[in-house]
Amino acid sequence: SKGMKKYYAIDKWNAQLKSLNQSIANRVGS
Repeated sequence: SKGMKKYYAIDKWNAQLKSLNQSIANRVGS
């Protein structure tokens, strides 16, 4: 259960990172 929580936190972090990269790419692309 502990490992699952850790995985979920990493997954959430990856999602935030991806959306951040996307917003930066959109800003640069415009």
